[in-house]
Amino acid sequence: MMPDYQYVAWFCDHSRQPDDQDYEWPACFVIAAADDREAQASGDRLASDYSHRHRGCEFLRSYLDPEQWREGDAPRVVAGDAVRDEVIGW
Repeated sequence: MMPDYQYVAWFCDHSRQPDDQDYEWPACFVIAAADDREAQASGDRLASDYSHRHRGCEFLRSYLDPEQWREGDAPRVVAGDAVRDEVIGW
């Protein structure tokens, strides 16, 4: 069984005004991966793909959050899997 890593990606929605609370927004999900590098790379691929599919939505940055999370708090994906947007919730 692979360990889980909490992944956070930040996006900018250029279709909104800079003073809109949803102008910059995070997406958070859990990635099961062999190690932290694989988790980061897999999350970045998913975030970048999302950004390319949604015109005006820019992928800004990401990180693995070391904070503890409770199972069920965030969607869980397996590194390298193709995942529909609805699964992640972004």
